[in-house]
Amino acid sequence: MKKVLFATTAITLAATSAFAADMKGEIALDMVKDANDKFVATPSIEMGVEGEVGVGSIGLVVDGNDNVKLDTYSLGVKVGVATVSFGDQGDLMEAFEGSTEAVGGQTLTDLDDDGESIMVQTGNIGVMVGFDNIGTDVSDIKNVQVGAGAELGAVALAGAVNWDQASEDITVGLNAQMNYNAINLGGTVTYTEALTGYEVSAGYGNFGAFVNGDENDMAQNIGGGYYGDTGTGLTFYGEVGYNIDAEEITPAAGVTFKF
Repeated sequence: MKKVLFATTAITLAATSAFAADMKGEIALDMVKDANDKFVATPSIEMGVEGEVGVGSIGLVVDGNDNVKLDTYSLGVKVGVATVSFGDQGDLMEAFEGSTEAVGGQTLTDLDDDGESIMVQTGNIGVMVGFDNIGTDVSDIKNVQVGAGAELGAVALAGAVNWDQASEDITVGLNAQMNYNAINLGGTVTYTEALTGYEVSAGYGNFGAFVNGDENDMAQNIGGGYYGDTGTGLTFYGEVGYNIDAEEITPAAGVTFKF
C-alpha cells in the first residue's frame, strides 16, 4: 500500500565529510494491462541521499521506446527542524491517491503536479508553492498547498488543501488509516465544491481490497491485491481491478528492490 503523508527522498549536495549522507534508492518494474489488452511494463529508478545539511532526489523512468527520462528531482537544505526543497517533486496531495499501486481507476481528484515547486516541511506539516513554468516566468504561481498529519495510537490522519491560481478552486483531501495487528482499514476523500471522489480500503496481512467512486456514481471500481515483502528490500504486488460500469477487468503486477 502507498505510504500516507509526506516523504522526500534525497540525493547528495556534496561529497565531503561535512556532508556525510545516507544513500537510499529503489528500482521498480510495474506491469499493467492497457486499453489494447496488452501488458505494458514501466521500469523506474529513484535514488537519493540525505546529508547533515542537504537533501535532494532524482527519479528516472523508461518509456515505451526505451528512452530514459527525468521524471522527478529535488534539491534542498535543512534549516533547523525544517527542510526547504525545490524541484519537480510532486506535491502534498500524494497521500490522497488511493491505496492501490496501479489499478482502481481515478475517482479521487488527481491534481496536476508536473512542474517545479518550493516545499517547506517540518515534522508532519508541509507548505508548497507550485510554479506554472519557471522557464517562462519564475513569479507565475500555479497553486499553493498546505498539509498536515497526526498519529493517534493506531490511527494515522492526514489532510491537505490546494488552491489553484487559475480557477481559484479549493480542493481538500482527507485520509485516515488504522492498523491493528494484521488488520488495516483506510478511507480517503477529495472535495472540490462537491465530493469529487472517495475510496475505502480494508486489508488483512498481505491482502487488501478497495471500493471507490464519487458523488455521481458511488461504486465505480472494486478490486484487491496481494502485497508481499521478503524482508530483504524486495517487495512485490499483484492486483486486479474491476470497473463496474464498463465491466472491464484490469490486472497489474510489480516488483521493487529498495537499497
